[in-house]
Amino acid sequence: MEYMTDIKVIDNVLDEEYFFQLQSHMTSDHWPWFFMDNITSIGDGQSNYGFFHMLMNEHGESKRYESVKELVQTISKHVGSDRIIRCRMDMTVNRGKSYLCEPHVDLTQPHTTTIFYVNDSDGNTVIYNEMYDMPPNVPYMNMHKKLTIKQEIQPKANRLLIFNGLHMHTGHTPTTCNQRVLINSNFR
Repeated sequence: MEYMTDIKVIDNVLDEEYFFQLQSHMTSDHWPWFFMDNITSIGDGQSNYGFFHMLMNEHGESKRYESVKELVQTISKHVGSDRIIRCRMDMTVNRGKSYLCEPHVDLTQPHTTTIFYVNDSDGNTVIYNEMYDMPPNVPYMNMHKKLTIKQEIQPKANRLLIFNGLHMHTGHTPTTCNQRVLINSNFR
């Protein structure tokens, strides 16, 4: 697979009926969310806490993965690969002011990252010009680089963001909405 060099934003990725069905299911009070002190895996946890649901990773699939398979297949076609490494839902919540979570990469080996926005929200995704440049599987903590913004993307329901997963990136917590819900997937 050739890894992306550009950032791609696609609106209305899913058929409207399927999207609304998926959205209402994922934002219902029946969807299981799990608290995490630090959803970016780095930083102090003060600004990075949130909720997640691991849909699929190297350890297997959640019972809920079946409900997103059509979405993952659609994303896979846009990425040009069906070799999914991980698929996880993330939710950050309104805390009265905007917090910028720690810049990070999801994985340290070459991959493509996608973010599918489940709801309209503030709390932009920020993609930086700087790339992770350590040897594969070396932690990226304490990279101590000055990061410059390449692009900011507004969360919009049924929007798909695709980019080279080695770009440092992060997101803001919402301030005008109660929650910012997305599905983050990584492909080889």
